Amino acid sequence: MVTGTLLSTSFLVGGAQNSVQVGMDRLGADILILPQDYVIKGQSVLLTGKPTTFAFQDSVLSRVKSIPGIAVASPQLYIGTLQNQGCCATDLQLIGIDPENDFTIQSWLESELGRPLGKDECIVGFGIIGPVGTILKFYGHEYTVAGRLDPSGMGMDASIFIRMEDAYTMSEESGWKAVSPVGIREGQISAVLVRVEPGADKEAVAQKIRETVPSAYPFTVSHVATKVNSQLSLATEVLTAVTAAVTLVSIPFIALISTMVANERRRELALLRAMGATRLFIFSAVFSESLLLAALGGLAGIGISGLLLSLFEPLITGTLQVPFLWPSLWTIAGDAAVAIFLAVGIGGAASLYPAYRSSTMDPYEAIRRSEL
Repeated sequence: MVTGTLLSTSFLVGGAQNSVQVGMDRLGADILILPQDYVIKGQSVLLTGKPTTFAFQDSVLSRVKSIPGIAVASPQLYIGTLQNQGCCATDLQLIGIDPENDFTIQSWLESELGRPLGKDECIVGFGIIGPVGTILKFYGHEYTVAGRLDPSGMGMDASIFIRMEDAYTMSEESGWKAVSPVGIREGQISAVLVRVEPGADKEAVAQKIRETVPSAYPFTVSHVATKVNSQLSLATEVLTAVTAAVTLVSIPFIALISTMVANERRRELALLRAMGATRLFIFSAVFSESLLLAALGGLAGIGISGLLLSLFEPLITGTLQVPFLWPSLWTIAGDAAVAIFLAVGIGGAASLYPAYRSSTMDPYEAIRRSEL
């Protein structure tokens, strides 16, 4: 129980932090700007890929570009889709990008695809089913999958990236091709991704954006990490409390069991003493057995918790509404080692008294009592 709850806490926190780090590195932005009225929805698109559609005028882009300290500003357009049976079991997010200014997908296109994104082509996130060349249809408009991104654990895993001009065309055609029109007009955008100049203060630039564009809400990468941590705080506190409670209960419980086992083996230990075994040998035998059992229990807890977390990870992260990407193997190994160390420490502390008592008993008296 101790190792399982401890590993679960480290697993969730580490996975969420790893996802934010990888996702924001992949995004390549220092600041994300959203409309004031759609901050929560925009953050959901970024963190979990929950589909939504919103927009404001692209005049915001030109005002943002004029702010000192900004190196590059790239617009994006968010269009939530209806369920598409051909690629996934749930709704997903279409994201329109501007190939001329984009720095999120463009570098990947240059290194992996070797060419710009073509007309009616799309790049899909890791969670979208279907090989390269698959035809996907949204709002009556067809797109050909040109490539697939690596996993990030964030919303882009459930997103599809298309050219901005194709998104505008799709929106216009949806009026007669789709059951539900998109409602986005050319010249509208949903977000602006900003990369600041080297050495510029990100928070200061974000504050300047707030002053220059009152209708927009900018937030930095650190804000995203803080939001994820706050969403995880309750689950982390519960798991930490459970770990502490189990630890406090386990010490006297294991001590009681160790004492009972030592009493049951009193005759065996007394015979060893009578045959010449030293007190240190008896102490070491009882103490080492407790350490071994504690280590085996720790390994069992790690194995069971790891299995449950792998099976129910989508349910857990979906309920908590946080991004998640499995931590590195070294991180998991380090957390597991700490958990086992804690388990062995508890087992050792709980067995000190039974081991000492067994080593100091009188051999003749112990054999006589065991025969009664």
